[in-house]
Amino acid sequence: MVKHAAFLRHLISQLLITLSTYCWMRTQESINQTKIDGESIQRFIEFGITC
Repeated sequence: MVKHAAFLRHLISQLLITLSTYCWMRTQESINQTKIDGESIQRFIEFGITC
């Protein structure tokens, strides 16, 4: 039972790392695609919050 719980924690942490990495990469893409003006910065901030 203890091994199972440790494995589950490991799995969850791996999932979170994968998710945040994916999220960060998507954010980088959206920065590259948008022109740096007021509106795109606001959109980027909103995207970061929703992510």
